[in-house]
Amino acid sequence: MRRKNLRFADTQEGGREALLGLRDRTYIEESKPVFEDMRQIVNQLSGLLLVSHAVHRHGFVVGDLLSRSQSLFADVREAFDSLTSGPRSGHHHLHLRNAIEALTVALTAAQESASGLHLGDRGLNALKVAWRELIHASDALPGFDRVDLSQSCCAQHFRNSSQPTFSCQGAIP
Repeated sequence: MRRKNLRFADTQEGGREALLGLRDRTYIEESKPVFEDMRQIVNQLSGLLLVSHAVHRHGFVVGDLLSRSQSLFADVREAFDSLTSGPRSGHHHLHLRNAIEALTVALTAAQESASGLHLGDRGLNALKVAWRELIHASDALPGFDRVDLSQSCCAQHFRNSSQPTFSCQGAIP
C-alpha cells in the first residue's frame, strides 16, 4: 500500500518543510483513533459536568455516560500502549501520554464521587489538563483535528441535502 507524503513545518530547522518517515506516517495513522477517542472522552466528561449542574436534582441517570467513558478509555489505553512513535512523532506521543494520565485522574474522580456526577476540583483540573494536552498533540502533527466538525449541525444539513447549502437555517433564531 502506497502512503502519502505527509509534511509539516519543522520550526527546529528554520521553518523548512520536512518529509515524515515511514515510522512517523505509520504512527500518525495508528494514533488518530486514539486521539479521536480521547477527544470523545473529554467531551463525555464535559457533558457529565453539564448534566450534573443542570439536572442532578431531578434524578437523571448518568451512570451510563460514565461507564461508556470508562469502557472507551480502557480501549484507548490498550491502543496507546501498542503505538510506536517515530523520530518526529515522539512529541505528539508525549502529549497523548500526558492526556491519558490526566484522563485517568478525571475518570477516577468521577467514579469516586457519591453520585458519579461530580469531578471535584481535582477531576475538573485534570480534565482541563487533558484537553490542553490534546490541543498540543493536535498542533504537533498534521491531521489531528481538535473539533470533529463531521458531527456538527451544518454537516448534517450538508449530508442530507440534494443541494447542499452552507447556512444553518433555523439553528439560531
